Amino acid sequence: MLASNGRLHDAVLLPYAARHPQYFGLGSDAAQIGAQVQALSPQVQDVLYGELEKLFSSRSAADDYLFTVNGARGLDAVLRQQPRPSPGARSRSWITASASPSPRL
Repeated sequence: MLASNGRLHDAVLLPYAARHPQYFGLGSDAAQIGAQVQALSPQVQDVLYGELEKLFSSRSAADDYLFTVNGARGLDAVLRQQPRPSPGARSRSWITASASPSPRL
């Protein structure tokens, strides 16, 4: 992830998610949300940060990215239960296909 995107992730997106714990389902503490992201397997982090790079082209994509973080946590939990890690390409296609945002209120 580019340094400027990392700063946006840490300074804007994580606090935003923490202010809306019911909406995103990530918790109410930005530091803990960031720690959850850092605890993801390297393969899932690569997919997640790849999605982040794509979403930075749109200012309205913050919600989509944060829903993707939540999906990545679930994917990571499933992959960690497998006897062998799934290939990155399979992770990438699953997270991209399943990270559709919830209906906006």
